[in-house]
Amino acid sequence: RQRGDAERGDAWKRDEVASPRSVADPELVRRAAEMMLDARLPLIHCGGGTQRAGAGAEVRALAEYLGCPVTTGAGSRGIMPDGHPLVTQPVSPASAVVKNMADVVLAVGTRFGELDFWGQPPVWSHSSRQKVIQVDVDPRNIALNRPVEAALVGDARAVLGQVLDTVRGLTGPRPVYEQLATVKDVDQKWRDDMNRRIADMQRRPMIPGQIFTVANDFFPPDAVVALDGGNTCLWAAHYLMIREQRSMLWTSNAGHLGTGLPFAIGAKIAAPERTVLAVCGDSAFRFNMQELETAVRYELPITVIVAVDGAWGMEKSAQRRVWGREAPWFGCDHAPVRYDQVAEAMGCHSEYVDRAADLRAALERAAASGRPAVIHAAVDPVENENPPGLALWVAARAGPKS
Repeated sequence: RQRGDAERGDAWKRDEVASPRSVADPELVRRAAEMMLDARLPLIHCGGGTQRAGAGAEVRALAEYLGCPVTTGAGSRGIMPDGHPLVTQPVSPASAVVKNMADVVLAVGTRFGELDFWGQPPVWSHSSRQKVIQVDVDPRNIALNRPVEAALVGDARAVLGQVLDTVRGLTGPRPVYEQLATVKDVDQKWRDDMNRRIADMQRRPMIPGQIFTVANDFFPPDAVVALDGGNTCLWAAHYLMIREQRSMLWTSNAGHLGTGLPFAIGAKIAAPERTVLAVCGDSAFRFNMQELETAVRYELPITVIVAVDGAWGMEKSAQRRVWGREAPWFGCDHAPVRYDQVAEAMGCHSEYVDRAADLRAALERAAASGRPAVIHAAVDPVENENPPGLALWVAARAGPKS
């Protein structure tokens, strides 16, 4: 077999890897606590490091003690339950508003990467008006994409515990910041608009967002949800509710397609007592749908909902944005596939639904089967070309207007 040359290879040496620290410098912790207390509106922003550290209880305790808002990265949802009055969902107008309003941000376990829009305007405020306290176990991530005022190097859970203890020593519990009334108004308008879009549960074919509203009601709060796809994941960002930490699996840093089913299989093996659901766009599902055989062989009762628009939906969105709909779609549409029939041939329980009103009954039959189950959910391809949040995403990536 081929072997690399260890002396010539362009790889990190062991002594170049940062040594993690469990707790941060107490003096810096006190400075950070004082910055949070002196702020007009402090914000706690949670990245993937909070999930890996299991810091949900500490985030919630600190936010509720301070009465301050919490935002998360797209891949770190559930660190505080979606629906909590201090939490705004990522890629929502309310999240963008509160990120821009805050004058001090406690950024925990995040490098301000692409899905956090690099910590830059227009979503975030300029560094001259917004100070950042960054908590990270790896010092190489400090100030990687945005200047920071204070750096707390250590494990997210341990450092948040330090900050909470210090804050408690400096002040009593605080009421919710009055600015959050504005954020709540923005959030309610957004939710009303979102609810109107999916109100007709009888329509055929269904709207992708309806899949997640049905799933929210059907699955227990500790269910593990694996997400896979392009526009399918944008719909999930708006309609799926994540209610516990370490309950959502998604390749947020890379966006690779085809990971949903393998993630679900791995989750069920790792946590057999938990309900596991995968929601995949059909294009993404096609990458690794052969692994249904693995799920059958290992007798893993997972449920997979395939949102089928018969196309590369996100590529349609991009082509419309660049060329307009007058141009024909280029390389987007698939030949028709019945994914329920593919699953049945591989030994799975299978269902076909094209109406959201029928989805819960299909989920009940899938759960009762005790087998891996695939639900072919036919979704409206025109609706899927314009998922919620797409305009905000495009505007944020374009950066501030000169």
